[in-house]
Amino acid sequence: ARQLGHDQSKQVMSENTLAVFAGLTSYNRSGSPGLGHLDRLGSYIGITDKIANWQWQFDMQYQQLYSGQARAGNWFGDGQVNDDFNSPTGVDGTGIAASVQYEHTNATYYAQLGYSLFDQPVSARLQGQLAGVWFTQNSTLGVTLYQQPVAQSLLSLASTYFENSSEAWGAVYKTGVRGLYSQSLTPHWALSFSGVADKYHGTQVIDNDHLSVRIDISKAINIDTDVPLDFLRVGPFVSWEGFEHNASGFTRGHGGYFSPEGLVTAGLSGSVLTAEGQRWQIKSDINVGYSWINEQHYSRFALTAEGPKVEAQRRSGLSAQIAVQAQWQLSRNILLTGFFGRNFAVEYQETQAGIQIRWQPQQNGVTSDTLLLEQPALSGFAF
Repeated sequence: ARQLGHDQSKQVMSENTLAVFAGLTSYNRSGSPGLGHLDRLGSYIGITDKIANWQWQFDMQYQQLYSGQARAGNWFGDGQVNDDFNSPTGVDGTGIAASVQYEHTNATYYAQLGYSLFDQPVSARLQGQLAGVWFTQNSTLGVTLYQQPVAQSLLSLASTYFENSSEAWGAVYKTGVRGLYSQSLTPHWALSFSGVADKYHGTQVIDNDHLSVRIDISKAINIDTDVPLDFLRVGPFVSWEGFEHNASGFTRGHGGYFSPEGLVTAGLSGSVLTAEGQRWQIKSDINVGYSWINEQHYSRFALTAEGPKVEAQRRSGLSAQIAVQAQWQLSRNILLTGFFGRNFAVEYQETQAGIQIRWQPQQNGVTSDTLLLEQPALSGFAF
């Protein structure tokens, strides 16, 4: 909104300085109990304020993670599980984060540092992002450097113990760079390129290089509707990502995260946002496509390449990602915002949701910068 010249939005955003907020989040990922399955519940409180062009924020979080008990015969740790599973089935922990964002006429810069899930089998590491976005009349460039946890399983996110042992492994982080370039071709057509280059690393987990690229072509569509829209965009996309190693197992040396040698997806995407500066706002994003997955073979014990071998697999099928966000100004001081997302992948399914209540001195409407998934900490860019 700030870059698109919405005068009402700029006025609303200039008034949004001091704010206190609290929220709840939930996440579910399908998979076998004790292995790929993950339930995560979180809560947080925070405060943010603005000094000149600098917006700062501090928040504290609490998370509960549950995976369940691996079944007898499953491969876990140093071998196959017996009838008694002695590794943790779930953990909980606290975390903190602080960020600062600087806004200029044609650029925004963002920095964040924090820790999550203190007091785990593997000690928490510093995580954060350093990002910049630059705007021209017809183009946008975004670059982000980051180190972040891989939140796909109890093993990758929090770490765990080998059975009948005080030896810990897991806690996988990804460290790298992501970028985005978008160019307006005509008043209605735009072309976007995005990509990621990072390394996944953890305690007693094999290091893993990861690359991904995506190309989008989108068309802005004008339609007559009783609901005022900020934009409606649709268009095709194609993406590819790949990992050097298959580290998807849950035995010594593996990280418990999806890591195909190649994943190609082609499909259609759409995005719609209702008008800025109103008392309520909704944003919806959808990707629907067909995916081809190639998972390379791997050894049960990845660091030594020893143990039984798991054969390579090829799969394909329909996939979809849907996210809906909404916010409602309950009063001049209270804003209620939330989101719901669903990921239907060939290999797994994910569901996430969140809700936040926010107090600030006064507000004359809402803008998309307070939608939860649009904030730099979650979007990955300093928009």
